[in-house]
Order: sequence, then structure tokens, then C-alpha cells
Amino acid sequence: MGPSEDTPAWKPLGQLLVEQAWTTQDTLEQSHEEQERSGKKLGQIVVDAGYISVEELTSVLLHQ
Repeated sequence: MGPSEDTPAWKPLGQLLVEQAWTTQDTLEQSHEEQERSGKKLGQIVVDAGYISVEELTSVLLHQ
């Protein structure tokens, strides 16, 4: 059973970060490159880089 019309579709973390103006598309692309190199999760990368705080990340993830 898929999402109903009333239920918003799930969005990837990176897309939410850009849509909610926590980061830019360029920064997201750099973070994805780091993710490929390091194998770390995207959320950890953006927190470690100082783009977003742990609390802000938690808020975005709860929204997701």
C-alpha cells in the first residue's frame, strides 16, 4: 500500500536540506562527494562541516 494523496511523498535528506534552505545545491553536491569518499552518512557530513547543527538535523529528519 503506497502513500495516499493526503500523505506527502518521502524526500531524501539532501533535497529537504536544500528546500528548507539549510544548505545550497552546491554544498549538497560537495557533501555527496565527501559521502562517496568517506562512506559517512550525509547527516553526519553536514553536521561535521558546520552547515547544520545536530538539533537542526534532528528537526529535518523528524520532518522527513
